[in-house]
Amino acid sequence: MNWFKNFLAIILIGFRFCFAQDCYVFDDSNTVNTVRCIIHVYYHDTIPNSYVVNADVVTAIDTLNSDLQSTNIQVELIDIKYVDLEGKDGYLNNEYCFPSAWVVMNQWAMIEAYDPELFLNIYVLPKMCGSILGFAFLNDFSPADGVYVRTDCFGYDLNYNYPNRNLNKTLTHEVGHYFGLHHTFRNVNFCGQYLGDCCESGDYVCDTPPTKLNWSCENPICPTYLYDYSANNYMDYYVDSCKTQFTDGQIERMNFWLNTERSSLMPIDGCDADIDGDGIVGTNDLLIMLQQWNMQCDGL
Repeated sequence: MNWFKNFLAIILIGFRFCFAQDCYVFDDSNTVNTVRCIIHVYYHDTIPNSYVVNADVVTAIDTLNSDLQSTNIQVELIDIKYVDLEGKDGYLNNEYCFPSAWVVMNQWAMIEAYDPELFLNIYVLPKMCGSILGFAFLNDFSPADGVYVRTDCFGYDLNYNYPNRNLNKTLTHEVGHYFGLHHTFRNVNFCGQYLGDCCESGDYVCDTPPTKLNWSCENPICPTYLYDYSANNYMDYYVDSCKTQFTDGQIERMNFWLNTERSSLMPIDGCDADIDGDGIVGTNDLLIMLQQWNMQCDGL
């Protein structure tokens, strides 16, 4: 069946522009797709609260999976890598920042990343350019492909979390981008603006009305009665307490994106011991297993 799935994915990718640019019906509602994930925590002794302890990383992934439950996409934490920023003076001294320093970002990823075609790499960094809280790539299989979240916006209700960004929704938002979602306010200049065919404009999702960027769900810039919408979408800029929903259209797009643009993330049927999914049971699989030795698993 794998050859058929791969063939179908290729056909869907080739025709994506014929399907009114990603207005797709991908009805696979009974299947939960699990994507393997690696967390990279970058820290330094001179940067307070940059070291996110193992338990808080696990809680962040659990919270993410709770937010993703309606999408039938789940994330399996395979490894947590801690990277000391000692020696990366350019970053520490603010000579460059991410995502602007594209070359350096790829150089770091070439050293630290698990294969981005097989794994979701999530990078937790203490600093980013300007006021950026996180960013992600929709389908860029460069070494740096993945999700990036600022440390003070990562994790659930930690004492050092940034104000109003303490419920881990920045991670959920960026993972939404990773699975093909745009901002709900994409290309919207004013409330009530008609952008054309909803499958070919805005965020390419028809049940997310073209509202302007919102910082608050209590007083959204575009009144809810204008479009009859709920001000609670993960892909807007609301504070964390407001973000509670992906729409049905967004969920369809995320699953379509996973099964086409990111189909290589789907585990290959085969040996259970092939943890890294390279088709070979080898040293890397053993190392991953040893890193999790004595880890308590749910249900045991």
